[in-house]
Amino acid sequence: MPAAELTAARSTHRKFLWIRQVCADPQLRHLPCRIAALMLDYINLKSQVAWPSQQTLVAAAGVTPRAVQTALRCLEQSGHITARRSPGRVNLYRPQLTNDRSSVTASPLNRTSKTDERRFTRNLETPLNKSLNEAERAEIGRKMKELGAQISGRKPTLNNEGLT
Repeated sequence: MPAAELTAARSTHRKFLWIRQVCADPQLRHLPCRIAALMLDYINLKSQVAWPSQQTLVAAAGVTPRAVQTALRCLEQSGHITARRSPGRVNLYRPQLTNDRSSVTASPLNRTSKTDERRFTRNLETPLNKSLNEAERAEIGRKMKELGAQISGRKPTLNNEGLT
């Protein structure tokens, strides 16, 4: 394997381990995990440093600048990133893998066997691979309308075509 491909493979592996470590941290809420996932696209292969601006993260996450700042501070305080701040410039963030691998290997994400993973994947794929006949489509449409009516608080009405 050429050196460039080996570097890319190692970098990808490190990114995977890092995001898995972040998501397995029970102390973090969902926004720091989302911000960490968004930062994956900005990590340089060689330097392993990310430098997305906070405005970039704000736009990608669809949250306020204060929320992004809080999420980055949570990631930093929990030891998942180190930040080098540069006033008036873009900050540099370096993902940190913890030396304690037990938090990643003992996470609920790793408690399933390969068989369970395959079964889960197969269950996800089955509805997508199945072609529906007209009756099945109509039934799914009816159920979706019922759910929509329940969520919106209005009663479904019956007409010639079914529920509306």
